[in-house]
Amino acid sequence: MSHTYVELRDSVIDGALAPDGASGAFFSTFDPVVILRTDVLDTRDGLRIVGLAPDVTGELEIDRLRYRNNAQPLLIVNKKGTLVRSDFLDNTTSDVGNPMPGALRVGLGSDLRVSGSTFAGNRGSASAGGAVLASGSDISLIIENSTFTNNSIAAAAVGMPVAHGADRSAGAVCPVPRWCCGMSRSWLTACIRSA
Repeated sequence: MSHTYVELRDSVIDGALAPDGASGAFFSTFDPVVILRTDVLDTRDGLRIVGLAPDVTGELEIDRLRYRNNAQPLLIVNKKGTLVRSDFLDNTTSDVGNPMPGALRVGLGSDLRVSGSTFAGNRGSASAGGAVLASGSDISLIIENSTFTNNSIAAAAVGMPVAHGADRSAGAVCPVPRWCCGMSRSWLTACIRSA
């Protein structure tokens, strides 16, 4: 039996090279996705990683991703895995009509542990937070030993709770307060942990 997976290693996705402005990468797969030592910069559409079925998430491993100056956040949907030693710098969402973070959006059916990463200078829209948004159902997101600095939002996030002691300028928003930090995996687990 053969084992299939998607791997992006020692690569650069540079949106500045796209003549029509449409740039980025979209992986939609049942299989595991591995991204190692890769730069994604100056793209209009960013990087999107989507599992095709809720019961077949496929593993995800992202290590040393440098995500810089993109117009959409890294999107992870229906995947389980880790994102480590990565930098999210100066990303600004172009989606001003909907709540969208600048750096990372984790959606439906995902289980992600982020560690040793930096989120700096990202700008989100509406109530999404400057850097990170977890939205949808059946999500687990744990961020630990990571740094949030100078992230912001384009519009005031009135009434939106902030995850586990982070402030709005840090950019972490937990949209469902009573389920924040581990109460119900069927809804949302989102914690910000610091060293």
